[in-house]
Amino acid sequence: FKRRWEFQRALSLSYAGQTDESIAKFKELAGQNPKSGVIQQGYGDVLLDSQDPEHLKQAILQWRRIAQSTSPESAAWFSAKYNVALGYFKLGNKDDCATRIKYLQVTTGLDKAPNKNDFLELLGKSSN
Repeated sequence: FKRRWEFQRALSLSYAGQTDESIAKFKELAGQNPKSGVIQQGYGDVLLDSQDPEHLKQAILQWRRIAQSTSPESAAWFSAKYNVALGYFKLGNKDDCATRIKYLQVTTGLDKAPNKNDFLELLGKSSN
């Protein structure tokens, strides 16, 4: 119950625009609950929602960790791969973003991805 309460509190902080406080709370929760996919993804989400370059770099690392701990080609894996690419895009590294998506197209294929259209849209934005 306490873990759920703390997760909701961290999420509420994010919704209230208190990004730094939310990130600090999620970081604490993520450290205490390394095997909780929901908490790890929540932490990745709040980091990725930030405009701060350091938080975006942390988001990329967090989503890479999530990708490594999920089954390849699962919905969660594709989501993590997308969020890594999105992190690069938000940092202004459009070439890195496009490279990751193109690599995924060649190696795994995007046809299996439930978020295929998101990948293709991001690739289009990155190629401009």
